[in-house]
Amino acid sequence: MLPKLGLSNIYRLSFKNDILRKLYFVENSDEIHDHNIAIHIRRGDLSKKLIKAGFDCKYYTELIKSMKKIYPSKQIEIFTEQKNSDDLKILAHRFGINIYYGNDSNIREHFHKLVCASVLIPSASTFSVLASEISRNIIYFDLHLKSRARLTEYKKGTFPENFVIFNKVIK
Repeated sequence: MLPKLGLSNIYRLSFKNDILRKLYFVENSDEIHDHNIAIHIRRGDLSKKLIKAGFDCKYYTELIKSMKKIYPSKQIEIFTEQKNSDDLKILAHRFGINIYYGNDSNIREHFHKLVCASVLIPSASTFSVLASEISRNIIYFDLHLKSRARLTEYKKGTFPENFVIFNKVIK
């Protein structure tokens, strides 16, 4: 049995994220920087549960309004799956936002866009949470996600330095 190193949770999380970043950017140029806001919206197999939990169009409408107020010059892009995402089309229409539908052929491209976005808002998905851990940029993280995603490090209340924490409403 290995001895415990006695590392604090914040140090372990920081160390893990640093390794992930270094490994990721060895293969992908770290000079690529997207100046947009990327919002990942989990739909597909969990859409009904997430909508019932409050991650509906009203939630994303308020989130987009907040982002437009904080970052008026940045373009907002939504990344989601095609399956069970028809409700999101109203956001594209209302705000003039591009929605990118992910599938097996573009998953790497979408992941890279999430990692490189100047602002990323992840959803209750391992896909977008991993992108937020690798990203060196600003991450807006809703505390309500902790109960939806498998975020063991974050359940203890420890977040990386680049995370801006909010709870359903960004002020």
